[in-house]
Amino acid sequence: MSLLYMDQLVLDIPGREFLQPLHCQIEPGQCWGILGPNGCGKTTLLHTLAGLRPPRSGQILLEQIPIDQIPRRRLAQQMGMVFQQQHDEFPATVLETALIGRHPYLRFWEMESGEDHQKAWQALGRMQLAELAQRPVQTLSGGERQRLALCTVLAQAPRLLLLDEPTNHLDLHHQIDVLSLIRHDIGSQRAALMSLHDINLAARFCTHLLLLFKDGHAVWGGREHMLQTQLLERLYQQRLISTHLQGQTIFIPDPDSNASVHRYLPESIERSSSFKQTA
Repeated sequence: MSLLYMDQLVLDIPGREFLQPLHCQIEPGQCWGILGPNGCGKTTLLHTLAGLRPPRSGQILLEQIPIDQIPRRRLAQQMGMVFQQQHDEFPATVLETALIGRHPYLRFWEMESGEDHQKAWQALGRMQLAELAQRPVQTLSGGERQRLALCTVLAQAPRLLLLDEPTNHLDLHHQIDVLSLIRHDIGSQRAALMSLHDINLAARFCTHLLLLFKDGHAVWGGREHMLQTQLLERLYQQRLISTHLQGQTIFIPDPDSNASVHRYLPESIERSSSFKQTA
């Protein structure tokens, strides 16, 4: 049984007439990366999957149930979202913010239990923020605030993680640390879908990739099928050089080429990848 299924899903992006229907199936144990240029719809896709905005057409099934038929509290227990930017409208401590992840499990006006506090402290420890537990959120750096957002969703413990640029504001060490933790946390029972800008991080930590092109096309499938230099060049309109290092393919921009890359997919790629999910 799939955890999440996009059934002929078409996003609702104003001014974009053509958007290819998505019919991706996300299984437990998988870590999906969404790659694409600015404005291609990565954030819109994540917000749509979270039920925060309606699609133009199609539907989203969570464990074979349309998400618009799932009570919001139950949906929040199964699906967690980390946004690209964090907005703290009200004063709160780091610990109080982490405890927000436990709210889907509380009844109306119910206070957090000792177990809820334990889960929040565990999440803070995993993100190396326990020593900041009593700090006001407004005093955190951008990277610390992003790690706290991840703490909140870890405390929430949903089966599906939706992460919009989880490495935003993070230094190199914390990028690797956070993505390693997410990949480990998935295990065999959960899944993650996250937007990324770094091809090499996606290659290292994702099992599957969804590529969103600016012209509305999309391709998806296993990492080994998607990490093709020609395909990535068309995705980003940038010539790339690929090389191998310690068993992993690394992609870097070609410093000697300013030539434009044709922005449309060849028919052969469209036929083979666009309208089916590869293994």
